[in-house]
Amino acid sequence: MRLTTSLKVSLTALMSSLAAAFQVAGLEIPFPLLPFLKYDPVGVPIILVSLIVGIKGGIVADLLTAVAIMFRGDIVGAWMKFLAELTTFVPFTLAFRKLSESRIRYIGSTAIGVISRVMLMNVANIVVCPIVFKIPLSVALSWIPLISFFNATIALMYIPVSLYLYKLAKKVLEE
Repeated sequence: MRLTTSLKVSLTALMSSLAAAFQVAGLEIPFPLLPFLKYDPVGVPIILVSLIVGIKGGIVADLLTAVAIMFRGDIVGAWMKFLAELTTFVPFTLAFRKLSESRIRYIGSTAIGVISRVMLMNVANIVVCPIVFKIPLSVALSWIPLISFFNATIALMYIPVSLYLYKLAKKVLEE
């Protein structure tokens, strides 16, 4: 699907605004076992713009969402959210584009996006929790199974919804 530059810019602005609006509106549900982690719909427009426009569009949407979080005064949370989304949509989108059209494409790219997010956010939490929040490393390490579960489940919510919306958008944009 070939998009004009103006359509790419418009879609990036639209999806960036939607992601930031979801964040500002506080559409989130705390993860019961670690309430500082929150389920929200922010990743869907970020993944969607990454699929339609490209990874640069996803990065723009992700950065604007991080800025919206910073305006609420949560600098560390903004960068952790940015990193969480980045580690999901970049590997997912790259894999989705590389794999041929088949079930393997959907399953493989989803698995890559989920595994990437889980692994990289585990590392980020092991580094950030002790240094920034002064949480003992032993406690941060004990949280890893819960953080892994959270990151896997949120990615498994974002990706299928984004893929469904992408299929719909692709049909409309190809007409």
